[in-house]
Amino acid sequence: MNMKHLSLTARMSLMFMSAVIAVLTVAGLSFNMLSQHHFKMLDRQALVEKLESAKHILNNARGEASLSEELPQLRALLGAHQDLAATILASDGSVLFSDPRAVEVPERFRRENEQSMWEWQNGQHMYRGMTAQISVADQAEPLTALLILDVTNHTHFFDTLQRWFWIGLVISALFSAALGWVVARSGLRPLRQVTHVASGMSARSLQERIPLEPVPRELQQLVLSFNAMLARLEDAFVRLSNFSADIAHELRTPVSNLMTHTEVVLSKKRDINAYEENLYSNLEDLKRMSRMIDDMLFLAKADNGLIIPEQARIELADVVFKLFDYYHLLAE
Repeated sequence: MNMKHLSLTARMSLMFMSAVIAVLTVAGLSFNMLSQHHFKMLDRQALVEKLESAKHILNNARGEASLSEELPQLRALLGAHQDLAATILASDGSVLFSDPRAVEVPERFRRENEQSMWEWQNGQHMYRGMTAQISVADQAEPLTALLILDVTNHTHFFDTLQRWFWIGLVISALFSAALGWVVARSGLRPLRQVTHVASGMSARSLQERIPLEPVPRELQQLVLSFNAMLARLEDAFVRLSNFSADIAHELRTPVSNLMTHTEVVLSKKRDINAYEENLYSNLEDLKRMSRMIDDMLFLAKADNGLIIPEQARIELADVVFKLFDYYHLLAE
């Protein structure tokens, strides 16, 4: 779509809609990123807190018998969080404790560094987890604790949020386009009024001017320029009218004399010499009228600044000598 072929109202509406879409998109994406980061930090905090509590429980165990006695506390700790599960592995990889809600964790996550949170997807479920090495008294090798947090609800929430965000963005774009059209059309009403007044101007109304009072500040310079143009047109039209009147006045007398003289000549039969004499007389009058017209055109051009000055090289001595000769004759 070529913006040059669109009306000013349509251009402003599209620009307003584009600005609204850009702002809403940036705001929505920023909110989405910040929300995901916030939930991720909350999940990390929950995992770290539960992991520290599990460490405290297991550090008090002494041997496998004592470890079995601590497992109910561990179950109670995890039971407060419905989406949290844990798996305790011995140094040889055997499972010492596994929550019923726990899922099998990929082998690569069992060797993750402590305090690092990992993510993976298992079917339709999304999980986050942390790995920690827990030292137990009377055992040379530490235990491996895997804490798993089901964040599927978070994923569904963000999917729904993004879906409604795009729907809301489309609705906002349409609404902003309609609102932008209304605002632009209302804002351009003074321009249409100026256009309506200007379209009514004619050669008979060049003396009229567009008033500045109802015109907004942004259009006042345009109105001033238009009024100045009308003033120049009016002045030129007046000059043209005066020039036409002057020509008619100056030519009326010689033309009338020429017509009268010609009628007198044609009133009766005359010889060839008389006709030739009258024709020469008419020719002199016509030449005089032609010079008069040239002089008046020259004056009209001079008044309107249409004469282009020409530069020529002259001999100043010849001009001075001619002036001396002229005034010498006058002095005599």
